[in-house]
Amino acid sequence: MTFFKKLQCDNYASINNEILAYIKSTGLIESSTVFWNFLDTVAFVKATPLFQAWLVQQNFRIRSLAVTIGRDVKACGPHIDTPPAVNKLSWPVLNTQHTFNRWFKETVDHCAVSINSLGGKSYVDPLQLQEIARTEVDSPCIINAGIPHDVWFDESAQFPRIGLQCMLFQEPTL
Repeated sequence: MTFFKKLQCDNYASINNEILAYIKSTGLIESSTVFWNFLDTVAFVKATPLFQAWLVQQNFRIRSLAVTIGRDVKACGPHIDTPPAVNKLSWPVLNTQHTFNRWFKETVDHCAVSINSLGGKSYVDPLQLQEIARTEVDSPCIINAGIPHDVWFDESAQFPRIGLQCMLFQEPTL
């Protein structure tokens, strides 16, 4: 089973500066009180031409996107994203060093779960999960969001931790 695929991006710093400037212009970094924050896709595309050029090179087209803003180590517990997409583009924006995407398998037949506000499944008891993979969030990546996963922070992590999560029109492969 494949959990992620790191992607090459030669001008990552320039593209990331463009993305961060747009996110800052929305005021979300200061005002948001939730982890998952949807963005206006059309406005974002217009404001990020370098990112759009990279997406064209990858043969990716954005269907919808959100900014994730983590303000503490409990910002993103174990969950499965809301369908329909399973594999999503995850772009590290700010303070993602020393943070990791982790994937899990369920260790009991019926894990305690709740349906989160977006319709995804959140795991209530992390002790019912066993870690099976992890990667540091240090480059653009396609992640499998249809397997239980979370964001884990080591003791050197800085906040706010900001990422860009993109659902694409054509499901990418891992």
